[in-house]
Amino acid sequence: MAEIVTIADVAVFETVRDLLEGEGHSLKFAPDGKEGLDLVRQVSPDAVICDGSLPQIGWLELCRLLKADRALAGVYFILLATPEQLGEVAQLNELVDDFVLKPIVKQELLGRVRAGLRAGSLRVELERSQQESQQFRTQIVETEKCRIWGNW
Repeated sequence: MAEIVTIADVAVFETVRDLLEGEGHSLKFAPDGKEGLDLVRQVSPDAVICDGSLPQIGWLELCRLLKADRALAGVYFILLATPEQLGEVAQLNELVDDFVLKPIVKQELLGRVRAGLRAGSLRVELERSQQESQQFRTQIVETEKCRIWGNW
């Protein structure tokens, strides 16, 4: 189904893996923000699930770097956080696509992942439709040019 990168410690990854592998998703793991950033750039996943407590590059910087990268800006970003971590960041709504409070509740995480993947597939479909529409408009213009100039 979907390629999901989880950036967290081993215990959190195992919890996420246990919840999502049964759904048919392919899960990749990175233990810290630096390795996570490299992995996301390498595999260009459908979604990133990131723990709010990361060594090296923190989740906030990681999210900013991903959103600034044109090729990765559309990757759905879910933050796993405590209520205290959510209150620390004023730009939370601008940076993350969704969040799940710890401790992780299975149905909540599954619902957020499903919604994010559905939104991503709709975005891709919309982009494809816009490209097809632009191609169709270009064909119409070219046909009209030939019709008009052909009558001279």
